[in-house]
Parts: sequence; structure tokens; C-alpha cells
Amino acid sequence: MLMRRKEELPTLAGVLFAVCAWPSLSASQQNAWVPFTAKKVTRLYLLSSSGEKFVEERTALVARNSNGSVYTGDAPDTPSIRVLRGTLIDGRTGDRYEIDYEHQCVALHRSFPRAPLQPPTGEEYQHVPPECSLGTRMISGVECIGIKERTGRGDEQTREIWVAPSLNYEAVETVLNVKETRIKIVLEDIRPGTRPDPELFRVPAGFQKVYIGPLSQTAVEELLRAPSMEPLLRVDPKYPPAALRQRIQGTVRLEARIGKDGHVERLRLVSGHPLLVHAATEAARQWVFRPALLHGKPARVVTEIDVQFQLDSDGSPLHGVA
Repeated sequence: MLMRRKEELPTLAGVLFAVCAWPSLSASQQNAWVPFTAKKVTRLYLLSSSGEKFVEERTALVARNSNGSVYTGDAPDTPSIRVLRGTLIDGRTGDRYEIDYEHQCVALHRSFPRAPLQPPTGEEYQHVPPECSLGTRMISGVECIGIKERTGRGDEQTREIWVAPSLNYEAVETVLNVKETRIKIVLEDIRPGTRPDPELFRVPAGFQKVYIGPLSQTAVEELLRAPSMEPLLRVDPKYPPAALRQRIQGTVRLEARIGKDGHVERLRLVSGHPLLVHAATEAARQWVFRPALLHGKPARVVTEIDVQFQLDSDGSPLHGVA
């Protein structure tokens, strides 16, 4: 979102091409935040020589008030969502809150210096090289300016950003291409001028503050919990001979911390028969998951995984024997 202070805005020194003209805005438009609500949709695709394959989709609420405060995440009053989380950026101070409604805790990042965020003027987009300009197009009924940039070496990592001047808002649509993965984030059902529920911009009273100060990435990651994650690589456990002789079967549930690379970093037993636990743990350590994302970047996440031990009608295991 375009909520960085002027001195933090990216510059393209030495570029003299003005190819992305920012529309003329009145003084009142330039000095005021445009409140709105929208639905944020994140879609993940896998890329190959045969094209792209859709993998999954996530939705969230985006709301901004006239102070420039932005809430992104689950609506706290949505009963169908098991785990509720949201990110609140306070437009009056620049502070950022990572809120976990399920565990009633919040991680706080205090901005320094603490000062009100200012609406963008579009100055940073006045001088963009021609090869980085994507022109203009309508997205969800809003006119946007497109910019393309490389975020890594070569052409393997690129990012497209579509900015909406009339909303004072960056990233109405963002497309990230990282090697064989494409992540597309777009705002849908945009409602300019809609005043969001004020409760979205308040940290619930009584929530435990997990961290106060310059935000520790580890502190925020400890809040990230997923109700379930489907592994990209699942290794079946070897059936322990002692359990096989006694015809013991069932499920071993483990709490797993998944690293930024998708590999299992830590396991903790939640439930399961003692004779099955060791084999389940050895197998689960080899599982590989699709990395979770926090603000578009890979992050650690804690989830629960189930390792199954099953016997057929003859008492033979449905997977390997130790």
C-alpha cells in the first residue's frame, strides 16, 4: 500500500522518462485519504512449459478510513472462519498491529518516528523508464497505472504493481513471478467512499501484547497458525513391528512449525498411540509444504498434521513395514 513516508519511497535516479503521468488531483484529493472497502483475493499458480496451473485462492477484507488507517484480514465477526487474523496499520502513528483473534493476542510494531501517514502525490511514479511502464487499464472499475520491476537477479523474479490514483492506493493488483510460481493479488468489489466499521481499526481491549517495539519477524511468525496445510511431498511412515503384531492403528497428530522454505523445522506431539509416535515423527520430518506468505514474503507457520496408520482386513499395513 502507498503508506510509506516520502523519504522511504523508491526513487529511480537518473531516469528522465516521464511515461506514467499521474492524473491531476485537486488539493483536497491530494491531502485527504479516500475511505473504501474491498475484497482482497490472492491466487497461487504453478508455472511450467505447458502453461500455468491454478493451485489455491484466499480472500480477505481490506478497509481504509479517512485517517489513512488500513485493516487487512478476516472480518472479526465472520463465524465461518476458524482462525481469525488481521493486520492494522494506524494512519495516525504509522504503527502496525498483527492481530490474532483466536488466541486474543497482538504483535505491535511501533513506527519511528511516530507521525501521521501522508496520502501519496504520485511523485515517485513521474519518472519511470519506458520498459517498466505497463500503461493504464481498469481494474474492478477503477483506473490504474501499471509498473513492472525486477525483484531479483535476471528475469526469474518480477513484480507488476497497478496503482489507483483516485484511491491514493498502491497494489490494486500485484503479480509476483518467482521462478515457477505466480502469485496474483487483486482487489475486487471496490467501494470508494464507503466508511468501514470503526471497530476494524481498534485493537480489542484485553488482548495480550506479544511484542512491543520494532517488529521482530520471529515474533510475528509465532502468531501465524494455519488450521491445515496440504503437503507438496508426503512420506508415508514405516509401520512399527510391535504395533503391527498388536494390530494397533490410528492417527498421530503433530504440531509442526514449517520453515520459510516449506520444510519441517520442529515437531511436537499432540496425540497418538505411543507405539506409533516415533515412526510418525520420522516420516513427518521429511514432509515438504508450500511456503506460507506474510505480506507477500515467505514466513514460518505453525500447523497441525495427521499421520495415518491403517491396516487392511487381513491385518496387513497399507504402507511400509519398519
